[in-house]
Amino acid sequence: MSSGPELERFVAAQDRVYSRALDEIRRGAKRSHWMWFIFPQLAGLGRSAMAQHYAIADLGEAQAYLAHPLLGARYLECVEALQDLERSDPVAVFGAVDAVKLRSSLTLFELAGGSPLFGAALARWFDGERDEQTLELSSCRGREDVLDEGPFFHGTIAELRVGDFLSAGYRSNYRPEVVMNHIYFTALVDGAGLAAEIAAELAKSSAVPRVYSVEPTGPFENDPNVTDKKFPGNPTRSYRSSAPLKVTGEITDWARLTPEALQMWRERLTVLRSDKGGEIIN
Repeated sequence: MSSGPELERFVAAQDRVYSRALDEIRRGAKRSHWMWFIFPQLAGLGRSAMAQHYAIADLGEAQAYLAHPLLGARYLECVEALQDLERSDPVAVFGAVDAVKLRSSLTLFELAGGSPLFGAALARWFDGERDEQTLELSSCRGREDVLDEGPFFHGTIAELRVGDFLSAGYRSNYRPEVVMNHIYFTALVDGAGLAAEIAAELAKSSAVPRVYSVEPTGPFENDPNVTDKKFPGNPTRSYRSSAPLKVTGEITDWARLTPEALQMWRERLTVLRSDKGGEIIN
């Protein structure tokens, strides 16, 4: 992750024009030149000297940017100003070229585990479409310590379509008071099926368990809640990421639990939910 001094190039650039940039956003009409350092992009996208100077090296630097007390707060303030506008036409507000930069920037900082507001802005301004180049570039970095190359699967009760994204920020099924900082997935189809069945049970409704093939859009790690716990290593091939998962298809031929196994899980879930000492490594 980048250290503070490496981010000072953004602070110095913003200090000269930040008030003007924020005012232009609030007016819904960008007029001056500040896109590179107000809505920075991932390295490898821009080719001009300015774009390269203000490029974010990787997701680690993006996370450091968001954690910076001034830069992170300003980025959030600018996105909030965007969301407050009555119209949501990025080309009308930013122009065609900078509208592309806006989408890539929002995609980057959503991948870095930023505010759910970034995903909401992508939904409103770009119909939920993330920048494909940013997704591709970020997925090539930071995966040295992962056991699997994929494919990966996610179990849920949500009805999703190919191209949808699954994000962190929702409450835990087991501990509703806990907001999850990661989205979980596995390399085992039946493992995802079990997660879907459990989610349906916890929903206490006519929820339908579903399994989707997914593609991580950022770095991921072994799920610490199960790795080196009951068994050494990660035999369940379970992973988690603070970046969204992209849905690539629905799996329909996974093994459903037998009535006996389902009853066993009902009993286990009752015990798990009543165990106040149970900890989620979040």
